[in-house]
Amino acid sequence: MRNKNNNSDIIQIKKYSNRRLYHSAQKRYINLQQISDLIKSGNTIKVIDTQSKEDITKQILIQTILESEKNKQDMLPVPFLHKLIRYGNKLSNSYLDKSFIMMMQPYLYENNNTDNNDSLKYSKFANTSSSKLKPKNRNDDLLKIKQKMEELEQQIRNISN
Repeated sequence: MRNKNNNSDIIQIKKYSNRRLYHSAQKRYINLQQISDLIKSGNTIKVIDTQSKEDITKQILIQTILESEKNKQDMLPVPFLHKLIRYGNKLSNSYLDKSFIMMMQPYLYENNNTDNNDSLKYSKFANTSSSKLKPKNRNDDLLKIKQKMEELEQQIRNISN
């Protein structure tokens, strides 16, 4: 199935009661690492539980991240996880989505790891021009990320009060 909005494939995955994941288009079972590889190559997945017919994509994506952490890929810093648990239920999904996009934009811009449509998607949430986003060196990049994290932490504190 093709997503016309961003030219990436939406791949239908079925999850059976035996916890196995089935790639409908390729007519084969896949594992979490293969799902991760699909996403890294630019695809979008949608996972449907065959018993309940519910969309369980979020749960499978979280399992994929947990599997990466278990394999020592260290995607998420511990202080961030503490804050996510502490304040997560007080924050809206759209706020978190916009915050993550803003926080990651300098990295995405610098490394050019996204296609043009992703860049457009991320840029609509940016408050800075693209000329300001390109860091001069790694220290500038780290400083900008630190500043964004501090801004997000302050916003979280304001919400929790």
